[in-house]
Amino acid sequence: MEGPARKKYDNLHDQDQKRFDKQQEEVDEKGFFTLEDGTKSCDAIQKKFKYPKGTKMPEKAVQAYGIYCRDNIEKIM
Repeated sequence: MEGPARKKYDNLHDQDQKRFDKQQEEVDEKGFFTLEDGTKSCDAIQKKFKYPKGTKMPEKAVQAYGIYCRDNIEKIM
């Protein structure tokens, strides 16, 4: 896939990557990150890591191909 159609998914990936990087930086500094609704990630339940019990880790950024597949699953199937 080339051109403007691919650029859309590349832009979505870039936005998601920036979100992930920001959240990961907060986790490294504070031990938690702030969710979109303004709550702390440690208020949500998640697996136990080297961070305090109950800390929710940021979700990894979705690759451009994954976003494309999610948006076009019916065509692909």
